[in-house]
Amino acid sequence: MTSCAADTLLARYASELLLVVDAETLAVLAANPAATLRLGITADQLGRVPVTQFDVSLGGAVFWDEVRAGNPQTLETMETQYRAAGGAYIDIVHSVYVEAAADAVHLIVRARETARGAPLPPIHDYTAQLRTILESTTQGVLVTDGDGVPFNINRDLARLWDLPASLGERPQAEDLLACMASRLPDPQAFRRRFAAIAAMGDGETFDILSLMSGRTLEQRTRPYRIDGRPLGRVFSFVDVSGHASSAKALLFDRDRLTELVEKQFAELRRAKEIAEQASQAKSDFLASMSHEMRTPMHAILSFAEIGVRSADSATPEKLLRYFEQIGAAGQRLLIFLNDLLDMSKSQAGKLALNPQVQDVRPLVEEAVSELSMTAVLKRVEVRCELPEQPLITAIDGLRFGQVVRNLLSNAIKFTPAAGEIRLRLRPVDAQARSPGLCLEVSDTGIGIPEDQLEDIFEMFVQGSKNDAKSGGTGLGLAICRQIMLAHGGSITARNNLERGATFRALIPVH
Repeated sequence: MTSCAADTLLARYASELLLVVDAETLAVLAANPAATLRLGITADQLGRVPVTQFDVSLGGAVFWDEVRAGNPQTLETMETQYRAAGGAYIDIVHSVYVEAAADAVHLIVRARETARGAPLPPIHDYTAQLRTILESTTQGVLVTDGDGVPFNINRDLARLWDLPASLGERPQAEDLLACMASRLPDPQAFRRRFAAIAAMGDGETFDILSLMSGRTLEQRTRPYRIDGRPLGRVFSFVDVSGHASSAKALLFDRDRLTELVEKQFAELRRAKEIAEQASQAKSDFLASMSHEMRTPMHAILSFAEIGVRSADSATPEKLLRYFEQIGAAGQRLLIFLNDLLDMSKSQAGKLALNPQVQDVRPLVEEAVSELSMTAVLKRVEVRCELPEQPLITAIDGLRFGQVVRNLLSNAIKFTPAAGEIRLRLRPVDAQARSPGLCLEVSDTGIGIPEDQLEDIFEMFVQGSKNDAKSGGTGLGLAICRQIMLAHGGSITARNNLERGATFRALIPVH
């Protein structure tokens, strides 16, 4: 498909996020600016990257599989999820239209984001609230940010420097400086001095400026601070042409202005930080909850819709596959809800335990047996090392089995084919401070970043090496830690010397 033809299609179907897709290869051939920016599509990806890299829902996967199988079809609307630039998931409603040409068939994807949080305004957007302060002084005032860029002036400054009205109340920094420099005999000297003052982290300055208009201006600057650190500078200008200014009045106005600016900025910054923290905490929680609940729900609804539409034409094998996917998605949703309920109970201090004195070895053997087929299908060898003598302690067998299954399941998930997992249960060394049992699960997988060895036990946190395809709720390890703590034990993680990671759970002997 030529670039001209792609541009023609984009113009014809211009709307929100827009993609042109090759129906045979599923490669994205063209994208409008909104899609390029939101999805992070680069020019060298066009014609090479498939649309399935961005549409990550199970329902979308089935639809694109049908297209790849030679059945391009119009899709009126479907709720799905895209992976945006930076890896975040966004909820999308998209439609797909078939555009057949003589030599090829193309698909037009029109996508609309169903929800997007409004970003907090930058600090410069608060300048309107400073207008009253700036206009209340008898001086010309110019305020710069931390990078030395002017972002606010008052009317007295515009009058003293004879600035044109076109600069307005929110001047363009370069235009403002160029205009001010043009009022002086040596514009370059003014620009150099201004840059040097704006770059100062601390200290006050005093200069006398002689304008070509005949005015003589006294320029004073000092930093404004928030929580003790400088965030920019306040430039004040006073016309001293033909009369001596009162030093006392200048000092009073300058100090008053700086105090008011600092106080206003401090209040705005504190309010902004509080709002950002609250917004981020809410966004993180809702994003995790939404993704983990909506993804299986999307799969269930999408497979059900596809099954209904193709009930008369689909083969029994294909319908069976749809039902299997619906069941798997429902099971995943149930697991997530159970995990969420367990975490809620543990945080409320109501995680119930039913400890019984028993041999721990059968609990480990049962978990290994249940997951053995999963390991075989992935071609991963699981070596289980248990002592011959019984290992007796008071423990909740159901909850401890949950810990073993979770650790072993994670090890299988992140160990590549032909890898090895070693599960070892042994008594703690007799020299230890208190007797106990130690369960170790070692793998030869991707390992864990050193700075995340503790974070992975927090709710909804997964290692940065974990990609979207590996799945998981981000609750499993957090629940494991709560179960071990409820038993009076502990669980930690470390990286192996060569590759992979080892999880170590310590169980006290009661």
